[in-house]
Amino acid sequence: MNQSFSIQFVSQVTGINSHTLRAWEKRYNAVTPLRDQNKRRLYTQADIDRLKKIHDLCSLGNNVSDIAILDDEHLSKLHTQYFNEVNNLSQTNEKIEPIDINQTLQNLIMALSHYKLDIISHELEKAQRSLSAREFTLNLIIPLLSEVGLQVAGGHISVGMEHAISSVIKFNLGLVLFKKYQTKNSSKTSILICTPEKEFREIPALITTILCASYNYRFMYLGTNMSAFSLKDTIQQISPSILLLSVTKAYCINNRNSFQIYLNTLLQSNFENNIWVTGAQTKMIDSPKVTTIASLQFLDHHLNKLTKGSN
Repeated sequence: MNQSFSIQFVSQVTGINSHTLRAWEKRYNAVTPLRDQNKRRLYTQADIDRLKKIHDLCSLGNNVSDIAILDDEHLSKLHTQYFNEVNNLSQTNEKIEPIDINQTLQNLIMALSHYKLDIISHELEKAQRSLSAREFTLNLIIPLLSEVGLQVAGGHISVGMEHAISSVIKFNLGLVLFKKYQTKNSSKTSILICTPEKEFREIPALITTILCASYNYRFMYLGTNMSAFSLKDTIQQISPSILLLSVTKAYCINNRNSFQIYLNTLLQSNFENNIWVTGAQTKMIDSPKVTTIASLQFLDHHLNKLTKGSN
């Protein structure tokens, strides 16, 4: 029997919200999912692949009404054509020049102190093209985030300014992650990454995902604020080797009890593999399945150790 997936799972893996999935089905017949005995939608892997291609093509400016009516063969050809053109154009126009990481960091800090978003954006764009994903995150983004925190604490940067700077950082992390999604990872180890319910800080989770990809692990990034119910459903569908939950220090302080309940809920499921919690300063729950990793630098160490252990 072919495996089927819930609408919640499909929404997470395609990046298309449930409302849009229903609208595409009703208005354009993008896919026609099966139904279970309770009339809930059930999607096949072929449905997911088709929806991803439609979503990709729409992200390049195509109208969903024009794309959704195509049969699978023509949709695949159009998807290949468009994305080959995008990749070729990127490779043709991109002139990669070596950069000095320390100098770039100093330039970013100087731009930060004067709130020059255009300079910050330019320096990050240049750096993410020139550096490896691991260098970009560990040696540039993490020190920059620390400096942003200090500037906010000192009253030199407002919360509004911090949000604008964070948006620029997230955009560039997204570009790095997109490149990694295009890389075929052959590792047998798969890592599922998200933040738990009520944790909305996305930048640490993006960095976590990029570090996992840098060690060539198969990865799936589900985003922020994942409920225990939705996560359990996803775990049962894909059975990852490691579930990696990204949290911040503030989250651990403010949500310690609820997070312990959250972890217990996951441990009571049929998930038999490891749970890693990054960003937690202390062990959140007494279980051999749960590993607490205090910082992103320590996560890099764990991933490196895991890689050497699998060789």
